[in-house]
Amino acid sequence: MHYEIPSVETLRAKVLSNVSVKFRQFKSKLTTNYIFGEMKGENPCTKYASLDEETWQQFVKIRETEKWQVNITCFILM
Repeated sequence: MHYEIPSVETLRAKVLSNVSVKFRQFKSKLTTNYIFGEMKGENPCTKYASLDEETWQQFVKIRETEKWQVNITCFILM
C-alpha cells in the first residue's frame, strides 16, 4: 500500500506523526489483548487482513523476550 502525501511539509509531518501514533496504539492493543490479555494464544491474523502469520510470530517472539519485558516494566514504573 502506498499513499502520496502532498509536499507541504507541515501537513506531511502531521500525517506521519498521526500514522506513527496509530501504529504504536495498534501494537499496544495486540500486545495487551493477544499476548498478555484475555485473548492470549489466539491469532489476530484472521481479524486483521494486513497481518500475516510470519509477521505475527516475529512480533510475539520479540514481546516474549526478557529484554523487551524488562524495558516495558521500567517504562511502566517511570
